[in-house]
Amino acid sequence: RYGHCAVSFADHMITYGGRGFEQGSNALSTLGDAWAFSYADDLWTRLYDAKNTKDGPNPRSGHVCALVNDVGQGADRTAHMLVFGGMAKSRATDPASLVNEVWRLNLRSAGGVISATWLRLQPSGGALPVPRFDHTAVPYENGMLIYGGCESSTAFLDVWLLAPDPVCGGPTP
Repeated sequence: RYGHCAVSFADHMITYGGRGFEQGSNALSTLGDAWAFSYADDLWTRLYDAKNTKDGPNPRSGHVCALVNDVGQGADRTAHMLVFGGMAKSRATDPASLVNEVWRLNLRSAGGVISATWLRLQPSGGALPVPRFDHTAVPYENGMLIYGGCESSTAFLDVWLLAPDPVCGGPTP
């Protein structure tokens, strides 16, 4: 797997998307799954699979993510993993396209067991970053700072703050 994103949450590494070989396939594909790797148990648990549900984002690679709003202690915690952009592949068609979508993976750890649900955030206020891939992001307060990336043969040098509105839940660029 490559071109994915990952964060650390409640003694787990959470990964989403990327490119790689799916189980039982010899063809390289765009992945739409989210996984939790337990540091303590050295085990992987699937949190989400785009093939089996349509409640989350399309499979993608070259996107970024950041962990924000990490609340709680030890094994009982909640947090949000914000995901932005990348090259998304529709579940219905083969071609992939650049996107500037913002998704939030709501993470919950109860007794060390991780669960996750997706929510698409609708940006409001101001201009939006153009669709891109291979950019970087870091958490900043309750949102994330995004820098650079590419669109075809164009490289960006811009910086964006995507900060979810605490009232509506959507990001404000």
